[in-house]
Amino acid sequence: MIVILSNLFKKYFYSPLGLAIGNLLICTWIVLSFDAFLEKGISRFSSRLFIYLAINILWPLVWLRLRTYYPKKKKDKIGLVVSISTENDKQTIRIKKDFVEGIINLLKQNNLYDLFHLIVLQNYKAIRAGNILKEYFEKKTELGKKGLLGELLKYRESKRFAKLQKKIKGHFYIWGAIRERKDLENKYILNLDALVTHKPITLDASEELSREFGNIFPKEISFFEKLELNGFKMASYYIVLAARYITGIAALLSGDAFIAYRLHNGLRDEINKYKPIPPLEHVLISLKDILFRESIIKGETTFRKKNNIEKAKEYYDDADRIKNNDYQVLIFNSIYSFKVEKNPVKSLGFIKRAKNVSSKNYTWLYNKAFLHLYVENFDLGLKDLKKLRESSFDGEESVVDQCIDFDKELLGSEPDKKQFSFALGYLYYVKKNNLPLALEHFEKFLQEIRSDLKYESLRTRAVTYIDEIKKEMELKAKG
Repeated sequence: MIVILSNLFKKYFYSPLGLAIGNLLICTWIVLSFDAFLEKGISRFSSRLFIYLAINILWPLVWLRLRTYYPKKKKDKIGLVVSISTENDKQTIRIKKDFVEGIINLLKQNNLYDLFHLIVLQNYKAIRAGNILKEYFEKKTELGKKGLLGELLKYRESKRFAKLQKKIKGHFYIWGAIRERKDLENKYILNLDALVTHKPITLDASEELSREFGNIFPKEISFFEKLELNGFKMASYYIVLAARYITGIAALLSGDAFIAYRLHNGLRDEINKYKPIPPLEHVLISLKDILFRESIIKGETTFRKKNNIEKAKEYYDDADRIKNNDYQVLIFNSIYSFKVEKNPVKSLGFIKRAKNVSSKNYTWLYNKAFLHLYVENFDLGLKDLKKLRESSFDGEESVVDQCIDFDKELLGSEPDKKQFSFALGYLYYVKKNNLPLALEHFEKFLQEIRSDLKYESLRTRAVTYIDEIKKEMELKAKG
């Protein structure tokens, strides 16, 4: 009797029937196992009965808590949530043993398992979560087609998903159902949908991500039962490829190029193993540009924010292997040649190459002016500075700030390079319109060079600029 009740309890645990069977099992267990023991300490049956009633009252609260509980993603992991409902125990075993273990093995083979926390929802919770995800996904798609995605948070479907997401904190949800049908032979059919979550990004980027996902994610995977081992293996393989690609895109859009690169690196080779996979063919094309972009961002972040130029060089070299003769890589290599290799001539060589592919970005001209001043070719340096005065481009303000910081750093390490007091004055005057600081640096430059004829061309310009600045400051004071 206990065995039968236990099996029914496991099968119907989350249903009201499971609650009732649980109460019956508790009562049976108490009578058969616990009452005789408790009687030795509490002889009055009425007292013991009160304890048993308390346990039976507590059980529904425990049952309700377990019924609404969802496992939460571990901190600093990518939550991969599998929410696939099944028709019978055999299918449940297939999902857990073949499909899920296939995902785990593939992640391990690609040294990515440490990035993920794989959460597999039990059938009852898979059905509940699947309904929430389905309704949210459909509402999101509907509003996206109408250009009203910004209103998504107002709807019930969004609020229900927000509650689920608060509990699980997943990044990549796979939901759907597995079915068995007769088609000459017994056949498994996996009907799936998926959703990726991400940090706040622009609505356009979010819609583009959704469209991209829709293009590559398999809505249905089917195979005959006699091929189930390979069938589930291929399904797992396809899911992992799609999850790596789209989760990496979400990470990139959310500002984490390091995680994005790790997910995408080697993905092209993995896709090529089982060609052709039509929905993933365009991924092969886009991945090259995506990996390049990720390498550039990693290099820029490591160089500018972490101040690690050697490590940044590794990332820029990765980018160079993907796309040769790129402007951003050439600009970095010019900086690296100067700062690390102490080779201004080599640095100028990279600048000349960068100029040829620069489009309307004049960072190369800032670097060229710097290098000409550094090697004391002042006439060429002044020509470069004159061209800079006549040019402007998107993002120039950030470049100017970087140049100012670089010049100050150089004066700290090489104080004899007095020409960079002039360069600072010029940048503050022409590009920052900061007249007091410009005047300060020009006057400091004149004081430092005194009558050194080497700096004569710069001294003449500095005197002219000082006169201009003083007149402009007097006019501002009068106004």
